[in-house]
Amino acid sequence: MNTGKNRARTAWWPVAVAALLLAGPAAGSAAADTAGARDTTGTPAAARPALTPAKLPAGNGTLLGALQPDPHTSWSYGMNFESDGENDRITPLLLAKDDRDGRGWHKVKLAPFDGSSRINGAAAAPAGAKGVRDAWVVGDSDDSIGGVYAEHWDGKAWHMVTAPLPKAADYGGLLSVSEVSPHDVWAAGWADIVDSTTQDPDGSTQVESHFEALVEHWDGKAWHRVAVPHAAAFTPNTVLALPGGKVWAGGYSDTDQPVVRAYDGHRWTVSALPKAGLYGEVYALGAAPDGTLWAAGRTLLDEEDRGHSLVLRRSGGVWRQVAVPATGGKLTGLAVTPGGVTVAGVTAGDEGPLVMRLAGKTWKDLGVPAEDYVEGLAYSAARGLVVAGGSVPPDANDPVPVVLIGS
Repeated sequence: MNTGKNRARTAWWPVAVAALLLAGPAAGSAAADTAGARDTTGTPAAARPALTPAKLPAGNGTLLGALQPDPHTSWSYGMNFESDGENDRITPLLLAKDDRDGRGWHKVKLAPFDGSSRINGAAAAPAGAKGVRDAWVVGDSDDSIGGVYAEHWDGKAWHMVTAPLPKAADYGGLLSVSEVSPHDVWAAGWADIVDSTTQDPDGSTQVESHFEALVEHWDGKAWHRVAVPHAAAFTPNTVLALPGGKVWAGGYSDTDQPVVRAYDGHRWTVSALPKAGLYGEVYALGAAPDGTLWAAGRTLLDEEDRGHSLVLRRSGGVWRQVAVPATGGKLTGLAVTPGGVTVAGVTAGDEGPLVMRLAGKTWKDLGVPAEDYVEGLAYSAARGLVVAGGSVPPDANDPVPVVLIGS
């Protein structure tokens, strides 16, 4: 789906991969939060918190996000780029590091899968004393499995548990997953719904279709699609399920506006968001221990803008825009960190990678190497910050995965 040269969407994986290889004043609002926030993103590198690269297994690919499922374990997920000399293929990639086994970062053995998919999202139930007992990864649809790629970790091994697509869908994908418990898992993404097919005289087929929101719930036994009102008017990029039954989904509307919807188990409501620009989208959601919600994404200030950072905070039942340095561009990752949030994406104008942290009223640039790009991140008090992305080595055509570690 393309809504203009500066507003290209990356829902389907071939478009997303191409986007990954592409390496003025901040948006304002009458409801802007963190008034007077200081910008220290221009401070010398020596004064910034350090992000250090982790040693990863060899291979081509890229990482889209990270998860810290227990105090000892870090995961990063995305895709491998594979070729047999004739055909290229994208396959799921999950890297893990457990500080108890001394193995370092290594590839996780997933369930057998002969199709093509990324891992777009990962989630785990709260871990017990024995570590991760229940977890999920989700990705894209593939004909070989008759639905959307989803794998379940049962504490011993990964198993394929395909999520359904609508009958009228040609393809689709789950872009995010969130787990409250082994019996309460939510995933969100999109489906390409076929409206009509026409046979041309030359034998080719013309297909008319549209995107619709796809939201699914795992009840401990099976995936079930959850109806979304006006589904064609909403494409969710991220989902956040909270204890108590509230589910939040963020994305964009059919008019290219940032959208956050909430589901209480019975009905969906659309949140009132401050007007930040002409267009935009939400790519990541997070919840702080005190109940404050955070959202990150992009706002476009005019028709030629490639995007400025959009950060929103919900407290007291109201979403407010948070002041962000003018150097910030599209944000695709968010992690709640002490005193605020840490976000990942690109600088304004897609000039380079960006990871910056808000603590109180001060933003700090965490200093990503210029040759890298970043997509997502995770934080825990025990393990610190894990940033996922990639880098294209000199004289290479394909990227390699990158994990950056911080405090």
